[in-house]
Amino acid sequence: MELGHLVATLRRWWWFIVIVPIVTGGLAFLVAQQQPTIFTAQVELTVGPSVDNPTADLNALRASAQYLQTFTQLAKTRPFLQEVANELNLDRGIGSLPSQISVSSDTNAQVMTITVRDPNRRRAISIANSLANVLVRYSSTNQGNEAGLGATQIRAEIERLRAMRDDILARIQQLESDIVTAQQVFLGPSVTEQRAKIRRLEGAVSSAGDPTLEKAIAERQARIRELEMGLRSTSSVQAQQLILNELAREDARLASDQATLRDLQRLALDQLTQERNKLQEMQNAQTQQVNDLTSELNVQRSRLADIQRALSDLYTALRTASTNQIKVIDPAVAASADAPNIWLNTFLAVVGGLLLGITLAFVFDFLQNTLRRPEDLAQLEGAHLLGSVAEHPPLTGLGKEALVVHALSQTRAAENMRMLSAKLAPPDSAAATRTLLFCSSDHGEDAAELAANLGVILTQMGKRVVLCDANLRRPIITQLFDLEGQKGLTDALAAKVSQLNLYPIGWAPGLYILPRGTGDPLAFELLASAQTAQLTERLQHDADLIIYVGAPLITFADSLAVAPRMDGVVLLVRQGKTRRAWLAEAIQSLVAVGAKLEGVVFFQNRVDGIQVASLPETQTETNKGWSSRWRQARNVASHQFDELVRRNLNRLSDGFTKGAPDAHTDTGSQNTR
Repeated sequence: MELGHLVATLRRWWWFIVIVPIVTGGLAFLVAQQQPTIFTAQVELTVGPSVDNPTADLNALRASAQYLQTFTQLAKTRPFLQEVANELNLDRGIGSLPSQISVSSDTNAQVMTITVRDPNRRRAISIANSLANVLVRYSSTNQGNEAGLGATQIRAEIERLRAMRDDILARIQQLESDIVTAQQVFLGPSVTEQRAKIRRLEGAVSSAGDPTLEKAIAERQARIRELEMGLRSTSSVQAQQLILNELAREDARLASDQATLRDLQRLALDQLTQERNKLQEMQNAQTQQVNDLTSELNVQRSRLADIQRALSDLYTALRTASTNQIKVIDPAVAASADAPNIWLNTFLAVVGGLLLGITLAFVFDFLQNTLRRPEDLAQLEGAHLLGSVAEHPPLTGLGKEALVVHALSQTRAAENMRMLSAKLAPPDSAAATRTLLFCSSDHGEDAAELAANLGVILTQMGKRVVLCDANLRRPIITQLFDLEGQKGLTDALAAKVSQLNLYPIGWAPGLYILPRGTGDPLAFELLASAQTAQLTERLQHDADLIIYVGAPLITFADSLAVAPRMDGVVLLVRQGKTRRAWLAEAIQSLVAVGAKLEGVVFFQNRVDGIQVASLPETQTETNKGWSSRWRQARNVASHQFDELVRRNLNRLSDGFTKGAPDAHTDTGSQNTR
């Protein structure tokens, strides 16, 4: 984001940026004034034997640190606060005491600090001292006896830890006994029997099965060898056949016996595997039991060690503890006032409001979605930048007093307009007369201002220029050149005059004005008729450039009726005013009616458009808001344009194809000039 854009945004929203800090500062000032003065009283107490016994050992100090944390929590409990309220006869009871009291502790110094905040100075001091006395009475009787609260608590804790120690010792003995029993199970009869069974199965497997069956297999193998030898030794076919049959029977018996032997061996191996798995499961279960018992035994031994250390600390604390466990060392005698800093709070609120205002200004400026720089046109399809006009002060008056090229001829805005005129002027005098339509998307005065200034510049270049005021809703050109009530455009279109009424400008030779005329200012049907094309053709005989100044495209449909008949349309937008959606809709409307967009002129931010001294704004512009103007534009575009253009579509086609009759005679030309 450029610096110039930032500065322009701040200038545009300066009123909002000023209002926000004023509001926040005023609210902060009022709120600070309403806040009462708060008084703060403090009392300090020490916990443990550090005062009465400066040579206390480390265990005593450690026990005192535990008591310090206990008393810090007890100080804000309901019983203590209720006793304070009864002692001081507070009408409100406990009320807001918990929120008024804060208790802090320093474990290194064994000091507890009680802070009380109250709008009443005396009451703040009384509450602080009363709560300290309640804690002192609760800690001991303040009579020096040995029956204080601290000793009683230590003795009760010792008894509780002793009972826990006895239970843990009993549990340790039980666990040790269980571990021994579990370990003896490994040598029990069930495990021994299982192992013996496994050894028997291992022997059965190693012995290679049934001896009787093995013997039978060996005999059959010997018998098969004998038969094979007999087969080789005999030559009789019949004998060989008998031997072969016997040999087949023996092979079958041998295969059957071998299969039976393999089945017996497989069964023995399966039994051996099952028994080994069973033994492993028994061993795993016994091992897991021993491990669980051992883990629990370790935990109980660790607890026993912790309890023994705690008992040792408590015995030491009981021997060395002071009779007065808590004591006031600095009572509350005064209360400090804590008044709100009104001016500091107000200043911070103003600074915060200023930052908030600047932030919201940029947010609102971004959400407006308006055109801020010429580069923004590149984001819109069809929005070709023709040029930009720099910021300049607003001008008032009529004629050349309201034109930048005369009143502010040395400014950057005037130079920008001269550059635009060079782009729009014909390249040479022999070129055909150009017809241009100047209109804006939402502000009609921009189109009138640019057209008037460009007309004057082009006449200075030796061109003949005709300005036609086609903005029937707000005829700025007519009023700028003080031609109200004169015959003009509407009269020519309605055929109320036979000759064109062009009014030359004496101080700008070559510039002619065709005012709005005296006809109906809302005569949209006239602009949509073929008479507009005929009028343009008549004007082309006496001018190098014809500029029509039309009504805003977003608000009215008049310019859409004229745009298709022009050589080009120049669309004007204003920085920070024209929305992107409006410009996009205007371009789409021009494309829809077949108009040629010459380009877009970007007016940089300024206070207002051209201001004519005698320029009365119509009711449409002054009394209606943007929402009403938007609805009017929608109504005109959707109703009048669709209805009337459809009725004149044939006449428009005839006017474009055949051309208008030449009604411009020599006499008319002389009168026009």
